[in-house]
Amino acid sequence: MDEVTKVTKRPILTKKMRDFLEIFDKQGCRITISCEKANMSRQTYYRWIENPKFSEAIETTREKFKDFVEGEIIKHLQSGDINMLKFYAKTKLKDRGYVERTEVITDIIMRKVATPEEVAIYNEFHGEDGKTKKR
Repeated sequence: MDEVTKVTKRPILTKKMRDFLEIFDKQGCRITISCEKANMSRQTYYRWIENPKFSEAIETTREKFKDFVEGEIIKHLQSGDINMLKFYAKTKLKDRGYVERTEVITDIIMRKVATPEEVAIYNEFHGEDGKTKKR
């Protein structure tokens, strides 16, 4: 392949791609809705995403949208929105112990519906305290 061929084979953004990127931005980076608005299939989107220029533009648009969302979260935090405070703590402050956990109490259930043999098998794997044994 000569130098001229290499230059002409460079990936480009077509007008349809640029139009899609504008729609994608306005639709909050949602692929299906953006494809519908652009009158194109999702298969076309996934074929285009193999184009490095298009892929980079999609990622840039997503980062821009994340910045917008983060700005809105901060506005709500500053206004004292308790639900946003809880959301932020659960998603961004996990390393500080703000984690929501669901605990399942199996001990009571096991005693009421399991046979003694089933309880023994359960305890063999999970221990008497209901916590999984390390192997």
